[in-house]
Amino acid sequence: MEKAGKNKPFRERMDALSGLVEELERGDLDLEAAITRFEAGKKLHQELLQELAAYERRLERLVEGADGEDRLEPIVEDDEEGRAAGPDALG
Repeated sequence: MEKAGKNKPFRERMDALSGLVEELERGDLDLEAAITRFEAGKKLHQELLQELAAYERRLERLVEGADGEDRLEPIVEDDEEGRAAGPDALG
């Protein structure tokens, strides 16, 4: 099994994680192989979560300010309808 390194694209590593899950779900691995796949999947999952969190921190949205000027604000969280909410939507 090929190791999924951080130098591979995010999508490739997501696919690798999905492949590990599929192998485990089939249930045809011996115990040692299953544990090895599980450990690799857990590590890859953590790496992907950390990278995704970094991407989320980088996201911004363009908003029109009270003065009519456009500015960028970080996206804080999604509201119930799945729209991005800015800092002013939290209060």
